[in-house]
Amino acid sequence: MLCFYFDEHIDPDIATGLRVRGIPVITTKDVQRHGLGILDDAQLIYAREHDYVTVTIDRDFIALNITLRPHAGIVMLHPNASIG
Repeated sequence: MLCFYFDEHIDPDIATGLRVRGIPVITTKDVQRHGLGILDDAQLIYAREHDYVTVTIDRDFIALNITLRPHAGIVMLHPNASIG
């Protein structure tokens, strides 16, 4: 089963809603990696080491993907997406 790693830009209410539906989600806050100025590259490495799919609105991850750094996946959300 996929496990998702939400970067610090994703609303934690989305994580809560997904967890209620049985979808495994970890946030940067859950693992004490929130608000510390940790570089995107380091966040992606952390996600890869734990086999998490990174979920973000940060377009910098597109550039990281182009560098062909191995990862478990990157999901880009639209910055104005609603959680409905």
